[in-house]
Amino acid sequence: MNPLNVLHRLFHSRRERELEQAVENLRAVIEATSNPKTFHLDYDEESHKALFALKASFVPLFIGWMAAWFREQGGMNYVEVEAFHPETGPLVFTMQRCNGKTPHELRLKAEAQVEQLPQAVDGLRRELDLTYQSPAGAGGEGHV
Repeated sequence: MNPLNVLHRLFHSRRERELEQAVENLRAVIEATSNPKTFHLDYDEESHKALFALKASFVPLFIGWMAAWFREQGGMNYVEVEAFHPETGPLVFTMQRCNGKTPHELRLKAEAQVEQLPQAVDGLRRELDLTYQSPAGAGGEGHV
């Protein structure tokens, strides 16, 4: 068989699988948007967390979308996107890795480090002053 024919068949076979997957994804989206039981949103007052439930058949598709969004945004630990809804106004959607720190935790850490900078600079200045001064009575010339 001609190698070009083999490549042609492989390409079309792969393309057919991709199209079939796209059709399945669209079916899942149609099912999710037309069935109110597919997606349920609630808010837990104690933990201050939004809780939502997805129908089992929709979960892999939803998780795939979220993972792709995370990668596309260059997320190392978390990503945020601003949105606007006519009834609720501006919103921020944040997704983070479970083992990472929240944006608030990262900001607190950075602020604590900034607060320590003046002491660190003063310590370095004292160290430099001692290094560049000649010892008393040594008769040597000091560095400037």
